[in-house]
Amino acid sequence: MSYQNFVQCRVVTPVAANASDMGIFDAVAPYVLPPLDGGLLVLADSPTKPSKVEVVKYAYRTALGLYGLQRGQEGTTAQEWVGPVYAYQALTAGGFHTALEEAVQENAVLLGDSTILDMALGDLFAKTVTQAVSFTVVNVPASTTIAALLLHLTNGGAHAIEWWPGLMWANSTPPQLTVNGSDLIGAISYDGGNTWIAMVLARAVG
Repeated sequence: MSYQNFVQCRVVTPVAANASDMGIFDAVAPYVLPPLDGGLLVLADSPTKPSKVEVVKYAYRTALGLYGLQRGQEGTTAQEWVGPVYAYQALTAGGFHTALEEAVQENAVLLGDSTILDMALGDLFAKTVTQAVSFTVVNVPASTTIAALLLHLTNGGAHAIEWWPGLMWANSTPPQLTVNGSDLIGAISYDGGNTWIAMVLARAVG
C-alpha cells in the first residue's frame, strides 16, 4: 500500500455499490493518479464540501482502472455513485495505523522480554506489555545533542508501567494507555537524558 502527495482524480460513474473495479479519469495537474501498487482512497461527491463519502481499498491500478476494490472501509458504507465523483488519497485512521505498524515492523528495535531502551541500537522501540514493567534508557547521546525516541507499546494499559527517571508528562501525570491496542509515545531530551519531555503521539491505534 502506497501513499503519495496530491492524489486526486474524477471517477467514471456510475459505480455500483458492489463493484470490485472502477474507471478513473486522468488527473489534472498539479494532481496525480493513485499509486500503481494499491492503497486507500476516499470517494466523495465534492472535494471540498462532500455530502457523502466512502473509503475504499484497491489492490492495484492499471492505466485508468482501479482493481480489487474492497468497499466500505473504516466504518463507511459501500454505496452506488453517480454524477461527479472524486477519488483522493488522505491519511485516514486505518491508513495511519497500517503505516505505523509497517514502520514498527521494518525499523523498530523489538524489545521482547527486555525493558532497556538502548539508544545505541536505535531510537524506535516496540514492546508488547504482558506484565508489570520498568523501563530504563541507556546510551543516550551527549547533552550537546538532542536525543529523541519513540516507544510503540501494545496493551500498555493492561499492566503497571514504571517509567525511567527524569520523564516529564503534561500536568505531571503519566497517561492512561490502551488496554487492548497500541499507543505511540515520544520523548525528547536536551540534557543527555537527565530529563525527558514525553507525550502520547497516537492513542489506541490498533
